[in-house]
Amino acid sequence: MARAGDTAWLTAVGADRPYATAEDATPPGAAERLRSWYVGRLAARAAIDPVVGAAFRDVTYLAAPPSRLLSPAVALRTVLLPKARGLAAPPLRGES
Repeated sequence: MARAGDTAWLTAVGADRPYATAEDATPPGAAERLRSWYVGRLAARAAIDPVVGAAFRDVTYLAAPPSRLLSPAVALRTVLLPKARGLAAPPLRGES
């Protein structure tokens, strides 16, 4: 039973890494920096790409294993295609 929750646990605590304090943090290694870059890029691409979005959602909902995020279809779209562009300003409208 513990093995079933390992992936979810590691994903959750990995997201907390940027908020670690100086006393309890060790500098991230190359593998952690690469993983962090990939997941950030994946999340940005998931917002605009249905293939990446579906894989990201399935893994987040624990309906698919994390290895799905490294499948060729998802990895190539994540790395090679441009990530989502943010808005230059909030989409505000004047009152009529």
